[in-house]
Amino acid sequence: MSPSTRRKSLALIATSGVLTTLGIYFLLGRKPNTSTSTSSNKPETFIKLEERSAITQPASDIFVVSGLAGLETGFKTLVDLMGEHGTAFYNSSILKRSQGPGGLIARDDVVILKVNSQWDERGGTNTDLIKEVINVIISHPEGFVGEIVVADNGQAQYGSTGHGGSLSYERNNAEDSKQSCQRVVDIFSSSFKVSTWLWDDITLRKVDEYSEGDMEDGYVLDSGINPDTKIRVSYPKFKTKYGTYISFKKGIWHEDLKSYSDNLKVINIPVLKTHSGYGVTACVKHYMGVTSDKLTSRSGGHAHSSIGYGGMGTQMAQT
Repeated sequence: MSPSTRRKSLALIATSGVLTTLGIYFLLGRKPNTSTSTSSNKPETFIKLEERSAITQPASDIFVVSGLAGLETGFKTLVDLMGEHGTAFYNSSILKRSQGPGGLIARDDVVILKVNSQWDERGGTNTDLIKEVINVIISHPEGFVGEIVVADNGQAQYGSTGHGGSLSYERNNAEDSKQSCQRVVDIFSSSFKVSTWLWDDITLRKVDEYSEGDMEDGYVLDSGINPDTKIRVSYPKFKTKYGTYISFKKGIWHEDLKSYSDNLKVINIPVLKTHSGYGVTACVKHYMGVTSDKLTSRSGGHAHSSIGYGGMGTQMAQT
């Protein structure tokens, strides 16, 4: 496949310039109802996207699958589409459509599924999709022995509860509205290392990196403020329920070796919704859930205020 062909917008998943980060953007819905329209029975509106080629480099490959409900195998369809166009989802020694050397997810990777947890119901990530993404990861052709963490920072403020995020809402964005992120994780946790982490719990705790001798959970703040995008980059470091030490920026910390490994991958799973200040929350604004809004507000370089200047781009590039 030629480089010009690979630059086309093909489907609903975007890989950033850093291969350790994979952003998923899914258009969920049912097939339009073509029967006689009434006020309660109108055809659904779908976003129509056309193929386009980037005119400058570097550029991301974008893959789109639309018109599917959360319970269907849309993510697997997306993975297959990626493979057909040269982006293997599974890192494997065997070369097939969706796997091969250089694939995105290795059998022993630690994968963070970054969701949206500040709001319940339609304001949160579709949990049927989260379940399918986990299913696809643990179906690694070489046998998945790594770890999956469903995580977010609802900033311990605002949201449906008035005090930040939750991964255990009673009302959720799913066919079964009682299916929270935590309930999805519980389906898999008896057989695989799958857990949740609500970073709200550490969003006010400023810490140093593991390599500096600080083993506490918390948020690391960069020393300076980006002069162009006005953000002070911040990111979580935390220990999972399985004893894995994760630095969102540096990778997996091995205390015995006093070093990091790079087998940390991030899959960004946003929800498309309106936002009172910035108009829309999607795969970029969604990255606010990686930062500490409160710490950056107090120290200068306020993360949320930086969005209009491109602060989330800096946050992505530097973590």
